[in-house]
Amino acid sequence: MGQLVFAPISVGDLWDKITILNIKLEEYSKVDNETNRIKIEYVNKELAELMKIIDELEEPTEPVDDVVKNLKAVNHMIWRHEDVVRTYGTDLKPYDSEFIKLVTDVHQGNKDRCQYKLDINKLYNSDIVETKSYINEGLK
Repeated sequence: MGQLVFAPISVGDLWDKITILNIKLEEYSKVDNETNRIKIEYVNKELAELMKIIDELEEPTEPVDDVVKNLKAVNHMIWRHEDVVRTYGTDLKPYDSEFIKLVTDVHQGNKDRCQYKLDINKLYNSDIVETKSYINEGLK
């Protein structure tokens, strides 16, 4: 077996990673080729390890399903928008109003993402809480 690193992270960051892995599974499954099959294998392995950790956690103070669903939705929006934003660099398109809207949506999405992770941390009474400079409620 290869090496694993066990690092203390917040419960919100753990759920964030899980939602991103689920998005990767969905995206990689869209194109059936050897590269994506290998990626799916890696993602499934990592996801299984992280879900074991989730299963061992104490129950949250309230159901967390809706917050996790919202976190996944915002991560999926960020994924899609960043894919489009990356094409601006390769196609040498001018930074038009569409580009500005995409970047603004990603910025807002990251603020929402941080809030959802904070909400999850509160529900699990996480000892570690990520803070961001653009969210004033980070420690409330």
